Amino acid sequence: MSYYRYLIGVLLFIYLHSSITAQIGDSSRFEIHNLSINSKQSDFSPFLFNKKLYFSSGRENNFGVKYFNVETEQDLIDVFYAERIDSINFKKPLPFSEIKTKYNDGPICISRDRTELYITRNDLKRAKGKNKKPLSILLSKKIDNKWSKPEVLPFCNANYSYCHPALLNNGKTLIFSSDITGGYGGMDLYYSTFENGSWTIPRNLGSKVNGADNEVFPFVSINNTLYFSTNRKNGFGGFDIYSFNLKDSANNVIQILDLPINSAYDDFGIWVDSTENTGYFSSNRDTSNKDDIFYFKNKYPDFDNCTPQRKPGYCYTFFEESTLMTADTLGMIYEWDFGDGSKKRGIRAKHCFRTPGNYSVQLNIIDKASGALFYNELSYDFTVEPSTKFYIDCADTLTTGKQFSIDVTKIIIPNHTIKEAYWFFGDNTFTSGISIKHLYKADGKYNIKLGVVTKNDSTGAIEKLCTQKEVLVKDSLWIVENTPNYGYALSNTDTLYHASKNDSINFRVNLGSSKNDIPTNAKVFNDLTNVKKYKGKDEYVYTSGNSKQIIGVIPEYKKAKEKGFKDASVIGFYGDSLLPNQEKNMKGNIVDNKNVSVDSDTSKTLRKKNILFDMDKATINKTYYKYLDSLSQALLKNKKLELIIFAACDTVGNNDYNYKLSKKRANAIQDYFTSKGISEERLDIIVFGENMPPEYEDGKIVVISNRRIEILVVKKL
Repeated sequence: MSYYRYLIGVLLFIYLHSSITAQIGDSSRFEIHNLSINSKQSDFSPFLFNKKLYFSSGRENNFGVKYFNVETEQDLIDVFYAERIDSINFKKPLPFSEIKTKYNDGPICISRDRTELYITRNDLKRAKGKNKKPLSILLSKKIDNKWSKPEVLPFCNANYSYCHPALLNNGKTLIFSSDITGGYGGMDLYYSTFENGSWTIPRNLGSKVNGADNEVFPFVSINNTLYFSTNRKNGFGGFDIYSFNLKDSANNVIQILDLPINSAYDDFGIWVDSTENTGYFSSNRDTSNKDDIFYFKNKYPDFDNCTPQRKPGYCYTFFEESTLMTADTLGMIYEWDFGDGSKKRGIRAKHCFRTPGNYSVQLNIIDKASGALFYNELSYDFTVEPSTKFYIDCADTLTTGKQFSIDVTKIIIPNHTIKEAYWFFGDNTFTSGISIKHLYKADGKYNIKLGVVTKNDSTGAIEKLCTQKEVLVKDSLWIVENTPNYGYALSNTDTLYHASKNDSINFRVNLGSSKNDIPTNAKVFNDLTNVKKYKGKDEYVYTSGNSKQIIGVIPEYKKAKEKGFKDASVIGFYGDSLLPNQEKNMKGNIVDNKNVSVDSDTSKTLRKKNILFDMDKATINKTYYKYLDSLSQALLKNKKLELIIFAACDTVGNNDYNYKLSKKRANAIQDYFTSKGISEERLDIIVFGENMPPEYEDGKIVVISNRRIEILVVKKL
């Protein structure tokens, strides 16, 4: 990384290498190999394209003119390429003469259609005087089978640096590293899209990727996985390589790549193939050289044709845990319908299915006195599989951030002895072993694969078998489909298969939903207990109360009804997972905030309005008076209308100052309305400071100024 010792040292930071030897454990998923083309100088940022490996290097070239940076006493960097013989061996590297200059050139990326090349370059003329930030990204186009003279991209500002280009698969979006203002610290990753013949203003990739340290050397795989390097804390040392799934960025977090790809030294500049099992990266772990390029390969065995989860046994005992202690006081009858023509009554019911198959098991709770259904039926699909016991023994729903144990000790594969077991958790992590532990860091659906290497007891042959199971990992709601079973099912060996013993049933009051995000501390929820908000697909759902018994949530239900939540209902949960068939009970809106007419004469509809403020000011701009006056008139005419005032600041000052400034802005808006005769009771102020949640439109974050007040018009139902 010596080239960037100069560039990044001039740009933004100086760092020291650890003296700890890189640890490459046998348990690693990957094997790595040093390439045949590495030199004593820096060789880094590999980019494989059309059977040629392009890379940046400080080695000598064959031009007869050698450029040297007097300021850093280092050779300047050029781009080279080498034709691949196999994964590790290449023909003699040649300089990429068409784009060579007397400045630092590289790294590069090339579009998939082979028509565009993006390159990092520093012009030492720009480095003179006060400007010590010479990096820019340039574009060269393939014209008549030749690369044109690279031109600086228009968004590159001479006051900042732009480097390490990486293209998304659409070929129109460029991700790069920059130190432009407004980031999270050091170098951040940004993106710009080529739209309507021009490049958009660079936008920060956000806090899920960027941090207070430096994020550099991005690469995007064909599967839309973003790889990049950062020197943040808690890594292996120096710069480490991380990955982030861009396809589901809202539900994912960055993942650090394991040993030996990462080490105690600087690891950066990765390229990954379409399978994401092999690729190249650069590192300075070999202290006899500066930076070297390495090849990596997933050395774990591949397991194809994974069969679905198999559950053992035909006989089960069903019971509903949450009512075991309350049956007598509730005066209820529990009737089980097993979906095969059989019914049994009782809190606990044992049933044997005659054949394997899919069954819809239902539980109805009936009032003894009237015979009426007291609680909507609960149902779930129950599958009885053939008796072969090759399965993954864990709960269908797991808790985010909570470690769980899993093993193969209960697996029975007739005439086979398990020799090795490999676990693939679907979150870019893996392990091996008969008994292991795992923890999911983020919500989502994950497909666990278990591959076993067995010895056939009859033939002595080594065979590979694989099974898989989808689990749902959630820290909270929202789970409507593929929920875990409401009832417990015990096999005839009393082994629990369908739910964790630590999970529990609980009941809450559904208050309703809202298209807009209403904070749980808003006035509309005053006097209710344990109010929770959950983000659904296109709305926010609110509940209050929490009890392990139906009878325990009745007081909260009555309170919600008295407060005006006319569609309040009791709903059941399994942990924080919505029970099957309960979503149909979740009706009603908290407030009407979708089609609120604020002007009865013109039927003008205003759902939400942003009032923007100048930096460090809390004075209302006169251009908003007309809107505020019309809104005041609407509130005077319609007594059911209320306002929720969200106050925000940007992140320039400290948190305490920004909070106070936000409150001043909210008070200015409140004072304006009270001067027009609007009661403060109808004005609900929520102060966010610099922590205003982002706005979304069509699933994408809408970037607007945080120096604002948002006014949400609601109508009490």
